[in-house]
Amino acid sequence: MNPEHICDSYDFVKRGLLSAGPKDRPFIAVPMFTGSPTPEQEQSYQDILSIALIAEPWRKAPSAKDRQRWLEGVSKAMGDGFCDVFLDPDIGIRVPHQMPDGIHRMKFVSTGEIMYLLQQNKDALLLCFDHSLDRRGVGPSREAKLEALGGQGVSRIYYTSHASMLAASMNSRILEDWISQLKKMGVPERRLHRSQDRPEIALPQ
Repeated sequence: MNPEHICDSYDFVKRGLLSAGPKDRPFIAVPMFTGSPTPEQEQSYQDILSIALIAEPWRKAPSAKDRQRWLEGVSKAMGDGFCDVFLDPDIGIRVPHQMPDGIHRMKFVSTGEIMYLLQQNKDALLLCFDHSLDRRGVGPSREAKLEALGGQGVSRIYYTSHASMLAASMNSRILEDWISQLKKMGVPERRLHRSQDRPEIALPQ
């Protein structure tokens, strides 16, 4: 998340999707800030999403050398707080072999890193913003990300709009409950995209 973009139209979509999460498990936001937000910006971000932020050491997007330590910190925060997690990279998700080098790596999270967090927290729901997708069509990028996770037994689905979001869990019931809540909120089925080859989640009717 670029701090300069806090409270833009994407954040209102994020808040709606987060509100559909389980009531007995709070979300924590991992903003992956690419800059240094002011205290006022951090508070605005927390207010617009209506969920708590992860502890200070893990709020910034990690550099390449710090990513494993960052992942372990995020995973521990999820487990200690019995929390679901929202990842908010500045651009979105990449499969591991497409992750950029250098400073640009900070703007993404990989499917491998998502897999790590889910394997360490098997009853958690993970949402991840993905601005790298074209909402006009299901391209190979979206399908490749779904397939990368599906091969590891993860239940997963995309909410597609101008603010697309990946939702995933090792526990299919948890993801199905989130989908059901979205539909009760009026989200049309055409906004929900599963893997074409491995449809592990049955959309509620």
